[in-house]
Amino acid sequence: QAEAAGRVSAGMAREAAHRLLEQQMQKELPTARQCGQCGVGPVLHAACWDLEAHQDERHGATRINNACPRCGWFSRDINDWPTWNGEMPRDADEGGLEPTRESAAAQAAAQAA
Repeated sequence: QAEAAGRVSAGMAREAAHRLLEQQMQKELPTARQCGQCGVGPVLHAACWDLEAHQDERHGATRINNACPRCGWFSRDINDWPTWNGEMPRDADEGGLEPTRESAAAQAAAQAA
């Protein structure tokens, strides 16, 4: 019973920490957007409404990629990206925004087009 209670308590602490992280991020990123396909957010697109203008631009070793980090969806118009609803993926606090194989394939196809 003590072990089960410990798991419940740890789960409640993780959930509280996740909600706090969402609140803090929403406060710090009031202009954040989210993916128009999978809904992941926050996504930060700043200083330019035309996301195609700098797509794949290189600055030293860095390449600009304005596609969704999770699913690879892309729209050049910032207005196609909904305002972020303040919800973060449950795995975001564990570094879980790495692109999936599917998103990498979608990004490669978009670049080839």
